[in-house]
Amino acid sequence: MELERGDIIIFRGHGLVFSVLSKMLSIFDKKWRRLQYKVWHVAFISGKVLNLYTIGESVNKGVTEAWLNENADFKVYRWLDKEPPRYKIQKFLLDRAYSRYDLAIYLWTMLFYLVRHYFNRPIPKLLDNHYSCWELVGEFCAEMGKPIVSKYDTFFITDMLKVLSPYQVTRDG
Repeated sequence: MELERGDIIIFRGHGLVFSVLSKMLSIFDKKWRRLQYKVWHVAFISGKVLNLYTIGESVNKGVTEAWLNENADFKVYRWLDKEPPRYKIQKFLLDRAYSRYDLAIYLWTMLFYLVRHYFNRPIPKLLDNHYSCWELVGEFCAEMGKPIVSKYDTFFITDMLKVLSPYQVTRDG
């Protein structure tokens, strides 16, 4: 299968930090407990050079574009109705180039899980220029014309997965 610009890539979680935080999430989120494929990172296809793909992502060094490791354990979702032009993706990434990674989102997420679990109420999204990987992908989808989540509410990877699940595409090989 040929990947397209704008495809959403969801990577499987692994490692010590993932294991610890995953256990904590399992306490409050039954959706997370039921997931067989627990994810930890989200990115989008930003381009293709020869036979190699690039991804737009938010990592510890900030918002950046990197090469996709096609040997990694990931799933592909085709959420957008049409492939966005390269210039539009480049503008999106340049406008956010090296914006800092949102470390506060982990504390905010834990608070949100408690509020959602006990009070069944959303809490507003932190409006700042820091991005978690899922916030970046959510904003990317909205800017490309097909929002995946509300721009006002805090959301989680599990919320994103629920919306994306019918849009999964199969990878060859």
